Amino acid sequence: MFRINSLSDIYLDAFASTIPEHRRTVCFYEDFMSDEVGWINRVHSMCHFPLIERDVYVNQAKLVPTASVAKRAASEQYSQWFLANYV
Repeated sequence: MFRINSLSDIYLDAFASTIPEHRRTVCFYEDFMSDEVGWINRVHSMCHFPLIERDVYVNQAKLVPTASVAKRAASEQYSQWFLANYV
């Protein structure tokens, strides 16, 4: 497992070194979370995409319901089946 990760890191470093300096940026998670729209706009401007015009960026396509009720019901059914068949 370690070998795969280190090869992946080497590959990513080599790939990143081929990108011109003006097309590259480093963004740490904490920095992104403190200025989400600013970082998205920086990347958009580098890629010549239109800038977003809102305070918080939320990609609605990525939001999915958690289905917690269905998960809880499945867990309960499994518990009942397990107790009936193995206890």
